[in-house]
Amino acid sequence: MPATINERLKEVRKMFKLNQEQFAREIGVSRAHVSNMENGNDNPSAALIKLICMKFNIDEPWLTDGVGAPIPEWDVNTDEGAISKYNAMRASFEDKLRNRTGDDLTNTVEAFAYFDALLSPRNLSDEDRSKYLAYISMAVDEYSKMIFAVSSSIAPSKKDAAACLRFRSECEARLNSMFDSIKNSVNLYLALIGEEMKL
Repeated sequence: MPATINERLKEVRKMFKLNQEQFAREIGVSRAHVSNMENGNDNPSAALIKLICMKFNIDEPWLTDGVGAPIPEWDVNTDEGAISKYNAMRASFEDKLRNRTGDDLTNTVEAFAYFDALLSPRNLSDEDRSKYLAYISMAVDEYSKMIFAVSSSIAPSKKDAAACLRFRSECEARLNSMFDSIKNSVNLYLALIGEEMKL
C-alpha cells in the first residue's frame, strides 16, 4: 500500500488512467502542482483533498492517512449507509452533468428521468413494492456488470476464440437474468389485472 499521501494521490490518478495534465485539469490545479505533490515536494490542501475525494469517489481517511480502502465501502443495509452512498453517487452524477453538453447532456438527463420514474412504483402493496424495487435493482446490476466487462480490459482478445465464446455466453446469461428480473417486475403489475395476464 502507498505509504504517503503523495503516493496515494498518484495512485488515484493512475486508477483513473489520467496523465498529470489531465488530472490537473480535473481538479483545477497546474500540472506542475500535481507533479510536486506526487514527488513529495508539496502536499494537497484540505480543500483539495475534499475535492479529489468527492470528484473521484475516494475514501478520505484512505487518502489522508492510508486507513481502509481507496473506494468507500458502504453498508447499504442501513439507512445511513444507503444515504451516504447516494450522496457520493449524486456528487458523481452532478459532475458528469457539468461536463456534458448537447445530445450527451439531453440523453443523460432523460435516462435519469426514466430511471427515476422506474423507482417510483404506484398502486403496489408494500410487499410488492419491495419486490419490484429488488427486481429493478437486480436488472440494473446485471446490466452494469456486463457493460463494465465489455468496456474494460476484462473483455477477451479477439484472437482467443474460446475465451470470446465463454465471454459471449456470460453476456447472454446476464441478458437472460436481466430479462427475468424485468419480466418479474412487470408481472407484479399484471397480477393486479389478473393472474392470467402474467408474462
